[in-house]
Amino acid sequence: MKKVNLKRSLNNKVFEAIAECVRVAELSGIKIYLVGGIVRDILLKKPLHDIDITVEGRAKEFVEILDCYVKTKSVKYNENLPTAKVVFKNGVEIDFASTRKEFYENFGDLPKITETGCPLEEDIKRRDFTVNTIIISLNKENLFEILDFAGGLEDLKKKKLKVGSRKRNTTKKEQ
Repeated sequence: MKKVNLKRSLNNKVFEAIAECVRVAELSGIKIYLVGGIVRDILLKKPLHDIDITVEGRAKEFVEILDCYVKTKSVKYNENLPTAKVVFKNGVEIDFASTRKEFYENFGDLPKITETGCPLEEDIKRRDFTVNTIIISLNKENLFEILDFAGGLEDLKKKKLKVGSRKRNTTKKEQ
């Protein structure tokens, strides 16, 4: 697969914060990935807005380890959607999310989480659009490699916005 040059794609502060995450992921043995809008914007060479990292496992566990090594400015957890927002001392904010399986009982509702810490390939299925399923590995064995499990790269190239496979309007029984 293709790799992206993150150093060239990101400003220094953002790259430094992500480099710290890469270092801690390597030390802790936890897999992490850039996902969503940041990946799409890097590939389209557009300004970046939000930085989202998916933790294969539990985001809180990774962020607690990160905070020990990096001494962040602030950390806020959302236990309902297993996520964390970290503000680094250089001012960069990164949102961390646990890999998870979820469904929506009704359109517009918050998701009902059925599993936290699922494999990355399962987490990708919950994403809204295929262009938001493209990920960049932040792991040593395939550092900065673009991974695409749902055809998002092709849709991005064709400038198509296609709904992902995320489940809506389903009941627990159907899950």
